[in-house]
Amino acid sequence: MQAIMLVSGYVWRESQLMIDIEAAVSRDDKWQQMLLNYGANLAAVADRARFPEVNALIDAGTFEDADTIDEDFAFGLDRILDGIATLIR
Repeated sequence: MQAIMLVSGYVWRESQLMIDIEAAVSRDDKWQQMLLNYGANLAAVADRARFPEVNALIDAGTFEDADTIDEDFAFGLDRILDGIATLIR
């Protein structure tokens, strides 16, 4: 039952996130630009001394090639299912 709740919660949260993002973008174009320039915006606020790991990801170009929404969803769901499979074994 817990595994079902975990997967269900992930799906619900991801759908709510997409609804919230769509609502924000439709109200104000600045949100769309913010999402498209996520790496640059994150770099502007992530202090190098305090968050060296985050800045290493930024410097490596991690946020330059954005995944699709479907790829992001599938990646998260796969990690959850991997964890459930490990638990079952």
